[in-house]
Amino acid sequence: MSAFELSIFTPLESRKLHVVSLGGDTEEGRFVVLVGHEPSVFALKNGLIFAVLSDGTKKKFFVEGAILRIQDKAYVLTAETVLDVELIDEEFLKRYRDAEVVARVVKQMEA
Repeated sequence: MSAFELSIFTPLESRKLHVVSLGGDTEEGRFVVLVGHEPSVFALKNGLIFAVLSDGTKKKFFVEGAILRIQDKAYVLTAETVLDVELIDEEFLKRYRDAEVVARVVKQMEA
């Protein structure tokens, strides 16, 4: 399968992932990005995004304040927060006391 390099930037870290597909919710609806996607800018809703990595691993990430930009072969996700759902713990829940956000994340994690 063809994969693209997703560059992720937050105030605390930067990393790169090799991704086959990336999807989630925007302010205007749902999105799915594959290799060769047309140039776009997406304002992502706070919540979960879903990725299939080049090795076939399926990952869920919690994002907050996120923008996804696609231009030429550059796929860039900038966000206030990008957390691997597998790492969400009590510390996360203390930080995100907004019951609506926490309830949404928990509901999506159970899906």
